[in-house]
Amino acid sequence: MKGGGEVQGVKKGAPHLLVSVCCGKVGTVIELKRVKGGRLSDEQKDWLGELANRNWHTTGCKDAGEVADTLEQLGYLDRRLE
Repeated sequence: MKGGGEVQGVKKGAPHLLVSVCCGKVGTVIELKRVKGGRLSDEQKDWLGELANRNWHTTGCKDAGEVADTLEQLGYLDRRLE
């Protein structure tokens, strides 16, 4: 049995999270990695590189806190309103 994204019809290395239009970029792509030992695969690096070349902000995050911090820094989220 194939694992992960292939079962769902997603191409190998495709990013986990895509957020549309903000901050002078087309959007933001976030690749989620494990806290311990999580590294980008060659396919993921290719995806992120190609999207960066197309004016997307690309990054990797290891937990929800990093995702929230990234989205706040880029202007998608304002946690002061919570």
